[in-house]
Amino acid sequence: MSKINKIMIGLSAGLLTAAIFLTSAKPSEYDAGTDIYREIVSDTITDTEADTITLSPNLFSFWKYNYVVEGDELSGTIDILVTVQERNAVNSSIWYTVATDTVLADLEVEQFTGDVFGVNHRLILTGSGTQSSKYTLQATLKKPY
Repeated sequence: MSKINKIMIGLSAGLLTAAIFLTSAKPSEYDAGTDIYREIVSDTITDTEADTITLSPNLFSFWKYNYVVEGDELSGTIDILVTVQERNAVNSSIWYTVATDTVLADLEVEQFTGDVFGVNHRLILTGSGTQSSKYTLQATLKKPY
C-alpha cells in the first residue's frame, strides 16, 4: 500500500469519527428541538383598549418562550403596556404575572424570554397612549430537549 493510500485512509477514518461524534451530541437549549409552536398576531389598539391573546397550546412539560412585541405609532403617541401571564391548571381562572414591559417609541421592540412553569400563557396588551397604535406579536414556544 502506498503512502498516499495510507494518508487517505487515515483522513477518511478521522472524518468518519468526527461525523459520528458531532451527530451524537446531546442538543442544547438553543437548538430548535422537535416541538415548536409559533404564532404571529397583529392588531390596532387605541388608548382605551386592552387585547388579551391566549396562546393555544397546553404546556404540560418544560418549554421555553420568546415573545417579541413591536409597536407602530399610527397617530398620537404610542404607549402599550405588555403583560405576560401564566396559569398553573387548564381550568383555573387564576393567572400569575411573570413579566411586564412597555412599548414607548415608534417601531420599538420589546422581547420577553424565559422558561414556562405554568400550563398556559397569555399576553395582555393595554393601550394608554394618546390615540392609536399598531402592534405585532411574534410568539415562539419550544421544547429544548
